[in-house]
Amino acid sequence: MLTIREIPKRDLNNLGTLSGLDQDSFDRMVRSFQAAGPHLSVRKFMQEATASLPDKVRDIAKPVAETVLSMQFGRARMGVSADDFVAAVFAAENIGELKLAPEKLEVGRGRLQHLLAIDSLFITAKAASVLTAHEHAFESARIFTDIRPIFGEPAAGANRVEPRAAVLVHNLKLRLAGAETERELYVAMDNHDLQTLIDALNRARAKAAELSAFVKRGGLSYLEP
Repeated sequence: MLTIREIPKRDLNNLGTLSGLDQDSFDRMVRSFQAAGPHLSVRKFMQEATASLPDKVRDIAKPVAETVLSMQFGRARMGVSADDFVAAVFAAENIGELKLAPEKLEVGRGRLQHLLAIDSLFITAKAASVLTAHEHAFESARIFTDIRPIFGEPAAGANRVEPRAAVLVHNLKLRLAGAETERELYVAMDNHDLQTLIDALNRARAKAAELSAFVKRGGLSYLEP
């Protein structure tokens, strides 16, 4: 059973804001969320969903959307329906912590249920978790290229050695994000290895273009990073 302790205080405050919103502003906010397509980026969803709203409503819509996305993610992780999730949030043992006036409790319950039923909010929340459901997710990369000299044999009777040739070494630094901690991995490559990596990336890009077109032909929304 979901307890109020699992819901961030910010989200509890936003539930109060949602309950106190006038009906016309709430209806406008709902229409803007429904009209927005799902996105892989929460920021892009926010931009599209709130672009046409008046400033006063936009200032409220953004934190409310963040709260609903957080809750959508939570219920997807828990594997429960929107109805069961709302019932858990507004369970009798949580009422005191919600700090809502009695007349606002049913308003808040109905509005949260309405927002959780918006498909674009659910898909946006779930997409990020599906994309990053790996032991390690790519975060960033850099390549450091070094010149490594090759020294010849010292001349007879001399202590001095001079460089006679050089090789290039590319160090690929990968930063990976994991469930608990970040990790850095260094991979040494020569020019041949570098070209192999470039070829693999180019093939992956070509596959991505073909598969995204395939997804669209199947009538599904392709969520672009």
